[in-house]
Amino acid sequence: MEKREKELLPIYHQIAIQFADLHDTAGRMKEKNVIRERLTWKSSRTYFYWRLKRRLEEEDIIKRILKVNPTFERSKACLILNSWFRQVYFFSFFFSQL
Repeated sequence: MEKREKELLPIYHQIAIQFADLHDTAGRMKEKNVIRERLTWKSSRTYFYWRLKRRLEEEDIIKRILKVNPTFERSKACLILNSWFRQVYFFSFFFSQL
């Protein structure tokens, strides 16, 4: 039995790697709505730079909200920030249509 396992191990290992590769492709992830769009290698550094910058700014604003009102939970501060963003986005869209 142990000999048979050793013989089959490389085959199962190869199958597992191929299975994982098929599930971790950008095309498959987009199909499953895990990502919105594929990134090109050329634009990936810029994309992740701005995404990280935005997330750090969000964290800073959330910390400021919690400092002003310590009774808020983090989730409440996130909701407030999200509502501010939606208001700004709405008004910028609305006024651009005039």
